[in-house]
Amino acid sequence: MQKIRKEYIPNPDFDPQKVRTASSAAEGLCKWVQAMEIYDRVAKVNITKIAKQTCASNLIWIAAFRLEKTIFLMKIINIHVSPLRKHVILNHFLREALFFPS
Repeated sequence: MQKIRKEYIPNPDFDPQKVRTASSAAEGLCKWVQAMEIYDRVAKVNITKIAKQTCASNLIWIAAFRLEKTIFLMKIINIHVSPLRKHVILNHFLREALFFPS
């Protein structure tokens, strides 16, 4: 592909309209070579974009997994803290009743 880009594509005589005068087969071959050069250029750009998109998707998946793990751990902590919270509230009301009777 480097040889095509270096020698043929910049050449002003490598034009399907100019080559047509020689033969229709040469015109078709010229169009095919130009199309393959464009395809190669676009494919390289798309491969880079797909790789970046895949990497970003993986990072999002990892972040979502970490979030789910954190939510799960918070639920476990809440299960253990909930009885303690009830105990603290109960003690608060008992202390209020003992120290500040109505």
